[in-house]
Amino acid sequence: MAIGETMVTLVGTITSDITVKRVGQDRHELAIFWVRSDERRFDRHRQEWVPGRRFSVRVVCRRALAASAAEALRRGDPVVVNGRLHTGDPDIDGSRAQLELEAFALGPNLAQCSVSLRRGLRAEPDVPSQIPLWDSAGLAAEALENRPVGARAPALAGPTGGQGP
Repeated sequence: MAIGETMVTLVGTITSDITVKRVGQDRHELAIFWVRSDERRFDRHRQEWVPGRRFSVRVVCRRALAASAAEALRRGDPVVVNGRLHTGDPDIDGSRAQLELEAFALGPNLAQCSVSLRRGLRAEPDVPSQIPLWDSAGLAAEALENRPVGARAPALAGPTGGQGP
């Protein structure tokens, strides 16, 4: 990340069809679509939720993210997008600068929909034997295996250093 970059996470809805192009010398995929985020706020006088401001931005995805977005998402889908926000170059994009969100991560908003993941095959990571395996509580599995019942858990450094995860 460079100094002065504007990194944002946007929660919204896809409001256009996803257009896929092949660009560059290596002809990689580029997906472009619009996302709108609608603010909702609670009006205390009316005692109800009311619509607020709207924010729309053009989202650009590259390479594998572009292919996955085009295959999995459609207009109307609720999404969460993380990436770099910037204005397009008016000399290239037209007469005025346009906000653009270059997506690094993109997915469905699971608070508003459900999905079924299709995972590709991948090899199990090769973990050297001297590195302990961690459980969800942050304890090394082998340290717990031969511990007497009721014994205090050992104090172990977590996988990111420090005490636990």
